[in-house]
Amino acid sequence: MSAVASTKVTKATKGQANYRMRVVIEIVLLVILLAAMAMSTKVVKIGYGADTQTQVFEPEAYGKKQFPKTQAAIEKRAVDAATLVAAIAKD
Repeated sequence: MSAVASTKVTKATKGQANYRMRVVIEIVLLVILLAAMAMSTKVVKIGYGADTQTQVFEPEAYGKKQFPKTQAAIEKRAVDAATLVAAIAKD
């Protein structure tokens, strides 16, 4: 075997080794990430003490509470009717 062929084989072997090492490192990091995610996850059954969704959404109560705020915000940004009519007629 010549020196050139030997050098090519050595470089190819090093390249494969680097690729394999990179793949192994990526797999190990992925496993660590998945383990961390699994450890930080808490399973809560509906209706138990840790369940924060014990209240059911009530549209009527939400509307009564939110409507005055929404109405005031719309009235604040609304254009006067006379100005609107003049702008429409001009257009």
